[in-house]
Amino acid sequence: MQRGTETCFPEKKKIRKTDSLSIVWYTEELKQMSQTLNFLYDLFKLRNTPNIINTFKQERKKFRQELAAAKKRANNTFITNVSNPQNAIWSLVNNSKSKQKKLDTNLTLDDFNNFFWKCCSKCKE
Repeated sequence: MQRGTETCFPEKKKIRKTDSLSIVWYTEELKQMSQTLNFLYDLFKLRNTPNIINTFKQERKKFRQELAAAKKRANNTFITNVSNPQNAIWSLVNNSKSKQKKLDTNLTLDDFNNFFWKCCSKCKE
């Protein structure tokens, strides 16, 4: 029985490819700032005082700035430590942009052209 199952349903090994580059930019300091920010947010939700709101907003702004700076530092380090900086820059760019989905459409170029031609002719009337 087991042999039949293995024959009909063979075990497949999947190799996972990760699109992301393994650049470590999230530091312990950022983790601590995030925990502080979460605490301030909870406090802000419990007690809606102007002092807490201002403190939360200042810390959130500081955290976002530090987050952006940490990413830039990590990317700069990555670029300077490789043998081909141009390739490294393009890999960062391609990794950061969103993946575009191809739309399945039956629209031809003539249909597209006719649609806009008709729209323009209606505008003239």
